[in-house]
Amino acid sequence: MELKFPKLYRYDRFREHCYAAVPFAKGTLTDALKVQIKQDGQVMPVQTKVTSYHEDRSIRYLFVRFLANLPANQKTSLDMEFAADCRNEYDGIQIEETKDGYVVNGGLRFAVQNKSKGIFSWLEDGNRRYEQEQFRGPFLKSGEETYGIELGQWKISEAGPLVAVLRCMGNCIGSKKISFELKLTAYAEKPWVEIGFRLINSTEEQLPIASLIFEILADETELQSNKKIYQTTGILEL
Repeated sequence: MELKFPKLYRYDRFREHCYAAVPFAKGTLTDALKVQIKQDGQVMPVQTKVTSYHEDRSIRYLFVRFLANLPANQKTSLDMEFAADCRNEYDGIQIEETKDGYVVNGGLRFAVQNKSKGIFSWLEDGNRRYEQEQFRGPFLKSGEETYGIELGQWKISEAGPLVAVLRCMGNCIGSKKISFELKLTAYAEKPWVEIGFRLINSTEEQLPIASLIFEILADETELQSNKKIYQTTGILEL
C-alpha cells in the first residue's frame, strides 16, 4: 500500500509525526503488529492501534502512527507492508510507573503525580530542569475569583514508541466545584508535550468562566518576582 504526501512545506521536515486510518476487508489482517512502513527502503518507526474489528475478529480499521521525512517543496511517498516477518524495533518513548504516578521519557522527560495540585512534578527538556513550583495552573478565572485545581489518578490512555497519552480527572476548586479531564500527549524525538483541558459541566447552570491561564516561572527560587518564561491564556466562550 502506497502512502502519498503532496508538496507541503517550504523546508525539509525530518522524522515528522504522521498518521493514517487504514481500512481492511474482512479476514485480511488479524495482527496489528504485522505492519511495516518503509521510505526509500528504510524501515520507519511505527505505532499501531486497532479502532474496529470485523465479526470474525479480523481488523476493520487500523490507526497507524509513523515517522516520515518530508522533503521541501516536493512530493514523496512511503510503502506500507503487511507481513509476518515485519520488524519495528524502535525505542522511542518509555513510561515508568512510580509509587504515586508516572515518569515519561521521550523528547521531553517529565513526571506526573496522583492527587496533586499541578500538572508536572518536574520536567526536563535536555537543557534545564523545571520543578513543580515553577508551574502554575491551569487556573480558571471567573470575575475576581481564581480557581485552584485538584487532580485525581493518572491513567495511561495510549502507550507506544512514538506517542504516549496520559489522562487524569480532576476538579477546579473555588466557590463551585467544576470537573475537568486533563490529557497529556508526548511525542518521541520532539521537545514538546500537548496539554488538553476539557471542562465538564454536570449542572444545568452556565459556567461564567472568562479564561484559563497556565504559566511557567523563570526560577523557582524567585517565586515572588513572578518573572515568567511562558504564559498562555485561553478565552472560553461558554
